[in-house]
Amino acid sequence: MVLRSVKLAEQLTKLSTRFWIQQAIKRPGSLRAWAKREGALTSKGTIDVNWLYEKKRQLQEEAEGEKTLPKNKLRRLRQIILALNFREMPKRGRKKS
Repeated sequence: MVLRSVKLAEQLTKLSTRFWIQQAIKRPGSLRAWAKREGALTSKGTIDVNWLYEKKRQLQEEAEGEKTLPKNKLRRLRQIILALNFREMPKRGRKKS
C-alpha cells in the first residue's frame, strides 16, 4: 500500500510542476500533421476549430452504444478534446474575461 501511495504522490508532484502541459502532450505535432493531411489548416497555420468539432462528433458517434474505439481513434479523440480545452484556457499573462 505504501508503495502505491508513494507512486501516486510522485505523479501528483510531476503534474503540479510549472510545465504540466508539456508533460500532458505525449505526441507533439501529431494533431497538426493530421489536420494538414486533411487540409484543415487555416491560412495562419492554425487548426480549423470547425474541423476539430466535426472530427470530435464523428469519433463520438462511432463510439456510441456498446462499441469501443480502437486505440488510435481513441487517442485522436483525446487529442481533439485536449486541443479544444486548451483553446478555452487564457493565454499567458492575460486573464480570461
